[in-house]
Amino acid sequence: MSYYIGVKTNKCKVSDRMILNKEFNFSSFSKAFGFGCLSFFLSQIVLRLPLLSMLSENNDFLLFSAINPIGYGLLLAFSAGLFEETTRWFLIKNALKNEMTWINGVWFGLGHGLLEAVLFFCFAIAFSKRKRIK
Repeated sequence: MSYYIGVKTNKCKVSDRMILNKEFNFSSFSKAFGFGCLSFFLSQIVLRLPLLSMLSENNDFLLFSAINPIGYGLLLAFSAGLFEETTRWFLIKNALKNEMTWINGVWFGLGHGLLEAVLFFCFAIAFSKRKRIK
């Protein structure tokens, strides 16, 4: 039972149902979060970056990236979208097919985004050249 602007209704919001009916299941949230992290790791670290590394050994590809930086940027953006969305779709369709609710989708996205942010932050710190002030 929910109250909307002082009116008693029988329609419950999703969050009300989760709390009132004790459908709150932390294991499904952690599973969605873990698969979100896995989707970023598989799409970028395992698949896309090694492929781009192999392509960068090709002289024609290096020439293309030097002559056409806008096309190169579009190629990088397209490949990132293609690999990430395909991996997300595959994992959601196969690993989380019976447990996909809107809150698990949020947790999946948080896992994906958090791992991406942490890895980029770590790479930025590891490869930055700090100048010391004398």
